Amino acid sequence: MRILKTLLLIIASSMVIISCNNLPSDDLVVFNAETKEILLKETTTDAVKLEYKFTKGTKTDYAINLDAQVEMMGQQMTTETNMEGQYEITGVDTSGNASILFSITRIAIAMPLAEISFDSNNEEDRKNPQGVAISQMLNKSVNLSVNPSGKVLSVEYGEMEEMMKMQMEQNVSQFNQTTFILLPDNEVKEGYTYQDETAQNFRGLEIITVNQYTVRSISKDKTMVILDLEGKMNTVTTLIEDDAEIKINNGTVTGWIFVDLNKGFIAKSYISSKMDISMTQMGQQMDMTTITNILMNAK
Repeated sequence: MRILKTLLLIIASSMVIISCNNLPSDDLVVFNAETKEILLKETTTDAVKLEYKFTKGTKTDYAINLDAQVEMMGQQMTTETNMEGQYEITGVDTSGNASILFSITRIAIAMPLAEISFDSNNEEDRKNPQGVAISQMLNKSVNLSVNPSGKVLSVEYGEMEEMMKMQMEQNVSQFNQTTFILLPDNEVKEGYTYQDETAQNFRGLEIITVNQYTVRSISKDKTMVILDLEGKMNTVTTLIEDDAEIKINNGTVTGWIFVDLNKGFIAKSYISSKMDISMTQMGQQMDMTTITNILMNAK
């Protein structure tokens, strides 16, 4: 059972990194909640330098919803993870770099087969043994420095205990990779492609994702952009849990990201992934496939 819980937690943690109920304006952008498609009504073909325009005092609340379908040993399972957090821009220097205060405000996990059910908004859940450690991560302030291209320059955790810091590092990294997508340094037009690489670590399992972004469209006023995403995930190291070796054999990521440059954050994103995971224990190998859909909301 512990192995199963670990496998399912890898699914949640590896992608909870990845939309906005309050889009900038219905006159500028259209989102179809049923098909999860988005488009800009008026666009430009001009070359544009894409940069986050941070403003001191801006506060943004985020909600990330992850739904996963898991197939293993002929069985199909579902999992759901929700995470909420807040960013507040506390300062902007002369180079446009932002000082940002970040905190996680809610975590909810539902994995019926592994008998995991937790919501930090529920007082009883916060008191149970599996909820205490999760609850300790809530409302802990982390200070970030981010440049106008979306590169996280520094992360400061203050005087947190080492174990708490390790837990926070993973969740903060996941939020940052979704919220501050790296933008190209040069001027770009529709159709331009570029790449970046992200790394995540879960109890020794290091996952490297190579992402390719394509500029689908830029708004006529040059303040918003939609990027299409394709990526591949691979493991650099394997995870040993209860004498079992767990690794991701291959994984793919597809989706889109809507960036409001004036707001300074991603406004909406919808990302899907597929991972093939194998576990080897006592000479026996068990394979599982996961399909995950992530909707990220900025308010």
